[in-house]
Amino acid sequence: MALSPLTAKLELEGVFKNSLQADSICETLYKSFGVTTEFLNNKIVIIKSNKVDTNFFEYDFIKCPDIAQTIVCTCIGLNLTFKFTGLQTLKVKETDRLIALKSEIKKFGFDLIISENSIQSVNNNSSYTSNDILISTYNDHRMAMSFAPLCILHDTISIENAEVVSKSYPLFWEHLKQIGIKTMQL
Repeated sequence: MALSPLTAKLELEGVFKNSLQADSICETLYKSFGVTTEFLNNKIVIIKSNKVDTNFFEYDFIKCPDIAQTIVCTCIGLNLTFKFTGLQTLKVKETDRLIALKSEIKKFGFDLIISENSIQSVNNNSSYTSNDILISTYNDHRMAMSFAPLCILHDTISIENAEVVSKSYPLFWEHLKQIGIKTMQL
């Protein structure tokens, strides 16, 4: 939603405010990206209500490291520089997610600095254009899902090994199509 035009709106069923999932922090984080979330009975309504009012975003992901990849891709899509800490566990997931992010984000013209527990952008190259961007997933479902929303901005993105999402969200690609996001999958 952060990459969508103003007033874009999306309703999702089966999502609750008091979720035990670390992803529940997204309501708070995405306010910085102009997105508001309204919780109703058994669903949420997400609206792109404001423009982003910052050039730099900083956050400590120690309690929710698995969503850092998504926030990195959001910042790249919005041309925001960022610094994220608390990421030491990302090096021991399905892949070393910090190195994987650095490699794939470079395809969008951004350089990242990584350490044992952090990642930060050193430039935002909003003028960068590239054709036919192929995103490697490293057999990691979160790599595929994190980069997919960038298809809103870049219609030439392909996701390699896209079926990797079946680990956590088998209907991910179908649900993206239902809300109007078209992705190229290999």
